[in-house]
Amino acid sequence: MTKKYIVNEGGILGFKNSSEKISAEEFKLIKAEIDKLVEKQTPEQRLKNKLTSLKYKMEDYLEKNNPDNVVAVGYFIDELLKILEIKNKIFAEFIEVSKYDLSKIINGRKKINNDMALKLGHIFSIKADLWIDIQNKNELLMLEKEDSNKYQKYRLEDLLARR
Repeated sequence: MTKKYIVNEGGILGFKNSSEKISAEEFKLIKAEIDKLVEKQTPEQRLKNKLTSLKYKMEDYLEKNNPDNVVAVGYFIDELLKILEIKNKIFAEFIEVSKYDLSKIINGRKKINNDMALKLGHIFSIKADLWIDIQNKNELLMLEKEDSNKYQKYRLEDLLARR
């Protein structure tokens, strides 16, 4: 029997790191059980699960330090709209921005402001500061990537040497 090595970063029930070796057959059985549970859910429950899942992806992205993988805030907005099956034009009208500005945000060419973060927070039940934190993380990553040598000279040791 072939064993797959599954790493569950959240651990059992989300506590600590753990890893389990399970067979492909065991994996299929677990997936089948999950699929049965999902089939019993109402459309509203499924939608809520999808939205919650994306919120966790946002939080996970924020926590991970991977400077080569920058994900714009707009990507998450786009994913939410796909889950909800809402057209960009309708969403833009709802949040009172032009469809062009929304398109720029979704494509990562425009930043969101605090007002937009609050709107997104209320609509999707995802705190406004999470939206802003993701945007800030991305800005810092890009700035450091563009001019990493510039910041190397700022060291505590050098400052203390000037006393």
